[in-house]
Amino acid sequence: MAIIHGKDGVVKIGTADFAHVQSWNLDVTADVAEAYSMGEEWKDAGVGVKGWSGSLECYYDPADTTQSGLDVGDVVALNLYPGGDATGARYFSGNAVVSGVPLSGAKDGWVSVTFNFTGKGALASATAL
Repeated sequence: MAIIHGKDGVVKIGTADFAHVQSWNLDVTADVAEAYSMGEEWKDAGVGVKGWSGSLECYYDPADTTQSGLDVGDVVALNLYPGGDATGARYFSGNAVVSGVPLSGAKDGWVSVTFNFTGKGALASATAL
C-alpha cells in the first residue's frame, strides 16, 4: 500500500503556489435519489448530479499576493497535490468559487485564514508532468 504524508502537499491557484498551507480538504459528492414502493423490502438508488467543495487553511500573511488577491465570489483554477507536484504525482484540479474567507486568531497562536470553495463544473484527477 502506498501512503502519502501531508507535509509534501502543494496547493496552487493557477500556477502560483499557495504559501503557508496548514491543511486542506476536498469533499466530492453525488446526489442520490431513492426509489421504492409500498410492499417492497429494498430501496433502489440512482446517482444524480455530482459536486465538490472544500477548504484550505493557511497562516495569514497579508503580504502574500496569492492570499490577499482572493476574495469571496472569485472563480479560481484550483490544483490540489496531496503528495507534491513532482512528475508523476496525482493531483486534483478544477475551477472553484471562493465561497467564504473566515479569519481566526487566538492569544497563543498564529492568525489563520481559511478559504472555503465550491466547485464550478467537473473536478479532474490527473498526473503531474
